[in-house]
Amino acid sequence: MNTGDTCKEIAVKMFMPDRLKSESFRKEIQFMTALNHAHIVKLYGVCTKRDSEMLIVTELLSHGDLRHFLINDAGDNIHLPDLMSFATQVCSLRTYTSYFSSAVARIAKATT
Repeated sequence: MNTGDTCKEIAVKMFMPDRLKSESFRKEIQFMTALNHAHIVKLYGVCTKRDSEMLIVTELLSHGDLRHFLINDAGDNIHLPDLMSFATQVCSLRTYTSYFSSAVARIAKATT
């Protein structure tokens, strides 16, 4: 993705029609567009393809999500300062998302 002078690697996720009909899915997309935090994957855009699929374009996480990274990539090789940094980032994120907790709870309940 070219954004002016810089190029960014992106992830594209495809959702099939059965999921698109869900009102909770649409609300989840609306909610994601409102989020703006350094530790939340950025949603760049959403588009439909042939009226049967939806493509969601997000920031690429080169190591996957934090859980995947900790379990699969880093394992026991993480040093205490890095773990403390991860914990600080998670706390910052939790503080940010606490403002949206009721909306998140509704989305989570609707999607499970």
